[in-house]
Amino acid sequence: MSLNNPVTPAAGTAAETFLASEVADTKRSLMLTRISSAAAALFVLVYLGYITSHFQDSMRPANAATIAQGIVADRVDTNATAIADEVKKRVPTLIEQVPDYAIKQMPDYRQRLEDQIIGDISGYS
Repeated sequence: MSLNNPVTPAAGTAAETFLASEVADTKRSLMLTRISSAAAALFVLVYLGYITSHFQDSMRPANAATIAQGIVADRVDTNATAIADEVKKRVPTLIEQVPDYAIKQMPDYRQRLEDQIIGDISGYS
């Protein structure tokens, strides 16, 4: 096979047919790729919109409170014995601290009560 051989008309027609076939296949493949990419992008957009909508709905105060209440109730149910044990440990020490706390708070409470009484008497005078 020599490079100087002339191209025959039959060889040229076969090459043109082959190239036309390849170009048509490539166009068809590109079109399918574009359609499937557009469908995938549309699916992702719709899915993200759905998730965003439900997320915003669950963040409304009433719905968020219901969700939080359910979570807290579930945690309390699963950890009820641990919570009860912790309360049993801490309550006696808290009860022991109450008299000291009350004694510390007496001057502040007296001052607030005195200020309120003086304000009320001044208002009535």
